[in-house]
Amino acid sequence: MRTIRPSAGLANVKYEIRGDLARRAHEMERLGYEIVPLNIGNPGVFGFRTPETMRLAMIENLKASEAYSHQKGIFPAREAVVMQQQSRGVRGVSADEVFMGNGVSELIDLVLRALLSTDDEVLVPTPDYPLWTAAVNLNRGRAVHYPCRPENGFEPDPQEIEALITSRTRAIVVINPNNPTGAVYSRATLEAIGFQTRDVLDAMTRDSGVRLEVLKVDGGATVNDLLMQLQADILGVPVVRPVVSETTALGAAYAAGIAVGFWPDLESLRGNWKADRQWEPRWTADQREDAYARWKRAVERSLGWVEPAAG
Repeated sequence: MRTIRPSAGLANVKYEIRGDLARRAHEMERLGYEIVPLNIGNPGVFGFRTPETMRLAMIENLKASEAYSHQKGIFPAREAVVMQQQSRGVRGVSADEVFMGNGVSELIDLVLRALLSTDDEVLVPTPDYPLWTAAVNLNRGRAVHYPCRPENGFEPDPQEIEALITSRTRAIVVINPNNPTGAVYSRATLEAIGFQTRDVLDAMTRDSGVRLEVLKVDGGATVNDLLMQLQADILGVPVVRPVVSETTALGAAYAAGIAVGFWPDLESLRGNWKADRQWEPRWTADQREDAYARWKRAVERSLGWVEPAAG
């Protein structure tokens, strides 16, 4: 019998859903052992339910789901998402700005497919939700892991993150609260992220000669209001969070929409962007420079204090 050779792209994909470990877990379950599966995120097992408005919208529209739906998703489902976000205090978003996916895993894959070229790097926390590493490798990239050590409460070390950034780095995955550890990052960690952002922007200003007037942010970390205020204070410029904070996923949807002619060009997309909230700097220039100088001194003094292992 001829052997079917698997794709070389699977060489670095290790996602324990159907592998040896999963098979062994199933065998132990059959023997009566209680297994807590942490290889797949399944909130329903732990009592977390889909919002009632969304569940009702799905039930009421089952009959309309057999044929292909609108490319953005069924309207009542998108409307239910809007209602859910309004209950969380998000204003100014309509169903026209909501795109439905077949799950977070699929959307992560689409985003990375649109973002990465061969050997581009993505910094991923470890322990990690394994989809991130698998999806990076499947999309021709290279997952570079920064540790979240148990002795540090599973918080990342900003210095270790900074040391891993190269010219090939396209994204840093920051999950807060973290999946799978559940860690909630401290103020010190958030401040370090803010100061590292200043380092990057200072370098960009030196290279381009263009001064930053406002910082528009996106991504999961932007839901942390404390981090957004710190970022405005550290940079000395307003920080603006959009209504749709997952801009990378939105960009992938826009790219697909332009490709099929749903939008004629990039200019037609500009009116879709809407601000959710803006943070103004509260620190004076002296406070800002003093805090930055103290942070740089703290970083310098933390270097080289660990004695090399004997032997």
